[in-house]
Amino acid sequence: MNRCGRPVCSLDIPSGVCADTGEFSPDTVQASWTIAFDSLKYAHVGGPGIFLCGETIPADIGIPEKCHEILE
Repeated sequence: MNRCGRPVCSLDIPSGVCADTGEFSPDTVQASWTIAFDSLKYAHVGGPGIFLCGETIPADIGIPEKCHEILE
C-alpha cells in the first residue's frame, strides 16, 4: 500500500501501529490522514509511530461523555 503512490486514509490508527505505545512493524501503513474514532490515542500524539499517522482528524462517533468518565 505504501508503494501505490496514492494518498492513504487510515481509520482510527494506521495498520501496524500499536495505539497504546506507538510502536510499529516494518510493514506499517504510512497514512496521509488518520480519522481517530472518538478520541486521540497515544500513537496519534506520541511514540515512535506518530509520523505514520499523517494528519490526524478526531471524529465524534457518538460515545456518551458518561462512558469517558467511567474510564477515567
